[in-house]
Amino acid sequence: MRATERGRFVPCAILLGVLPGLVAVAGRGPADEARVIAAGEQGGVQTVVITAAVLRALPEWRIGEPVLRIGEDPNDLDAVLHGAGLPVRLSDGRIAVPNEEKEIRYYDAGGKLITVAGQRGQGPGDFRQLRSIHPLPGDSLLAFDSYAAPASRFSVFSPAGRYVRLDELDARSAAGLVMLPDRAIVRTWSDGARRRAAMSAGAIGIVHDTALVLLTRLTGKTDTLMRVPASPSAIVSPTSWTGVVLAAGSLLAGGPGGIVAGYGDSFELHWFDTNGKPVRIVRVDAPREPVTDAMKERYERSQPRPSRAVAREEGLRPTPIYASHLPVLARIRMDRAGRLWVRRWTFDDEPTTEWIVFTAGGRPVARMQFPSTFTFHDADTNYVLGRYTDPDGVESVRMYRPRP
Repeated sequence: MRATERGRFVPCAILLGVLPGLVAVAGRGPADEARVIAAGEQGGVQTVVITAAVLRALPEWRIGEPVLRIGEDPNDLDAVLHGAGLPVRLSDGRIAVPNEEKEIRYYDAGGKLITVAGQRGQGPGDFRQLRSIHPLPGDSLLAFDSYAAPASRFSVFSPAGRYVRLDELDARSAAGLVMLPDRAIVRTWSDGARRRAAMSAGAIGIVHDTALVLLTRLTGKTDTLMRVPASPSAIVSPTSWTGVVLAAGSLLAGGPGGIVAGYGDSFELHWFDTNGKPVRIVRVDAPREPVTDAMKERYERSQPRPSRAVAREEGLRPTPIYASHLPVLARIRMDRAGRLWVRRWTFDDEPTTEWIVFTAGGRPVARMQFPSTFTFHDADTNYVLGRYTDPDGVESVRMYRPRP
């Protein structure tokens, strides 16, 4: 992995080694000592090393029962969701939810449907594949339509849900897209060049491409912040490839606290300010766990049973190819207060997942447990809002209020 410094790439190993002047920040008592970290700085980039024991000693915040549910009452047809995206909370308490990849539904603070914006199509305010929505100042929304060739489309909607205008970026994929307070957009992009080169050479096996972390400002200027590993590909023949099971992926978050990027294979997160300048690297000593045969069996048991038609085609599909080690991290997300939420990786059959909350300055402050099928997109100091999927695959929106 490589990081940028003053417009050029420098190896991260330089930043993450044993730095001259690396010091321990001493605490004043047992409670403080549980938060002792090591810190050093080189070239204006701070390195923070946190032990696993520090995370284990963090206080655990609780969530209790959801304070809002949308879509869990089968008798309320206005609230039933299909293919729901990740929701956003507006300043007056309304909830905006992408639905069926074609529309934005607006609900009041109590979960009652108010209005619907957008429809399937290619005209102004229409969507071919609505992927995500992002809050703008004044409760306007930016909606990302990822399959609107030749360019990715970003439609702006007013606080009342009326279409306002269309913004466009280049046609490259906007995976993991996040938005900064000044409306700059951060995303990752990989062209698959290594995979294509390996296939052209007749190679068989696992290939690791890399992804660029790109910052695009309102002026249209795009800067490359760093390069991270992308999810690996398994080449099974000169003409076909598949994904690698139990493999890590790239991580990206952004908001008032800046930009954070990494790769799920290790607990190593790179902080940038909102202008894209590297400011901090946070590492946690988290050993990698080898993938065993028992883990492969567990993964296969947790997958949905295929239909008869799919089962008949199984003989045409390649045998799953597994990663050598389990991922360490699954997802990161920055809330509106600039705090970073980091989700540890777990198997799909786990009932809960653990999240670590970091301050905007990179210090861990709490641990939380959420249902494993709850994914949030919007959070602040007094709420966490996201999509929940029940055991039958029914999607709904839930809001929790974390409590120390």
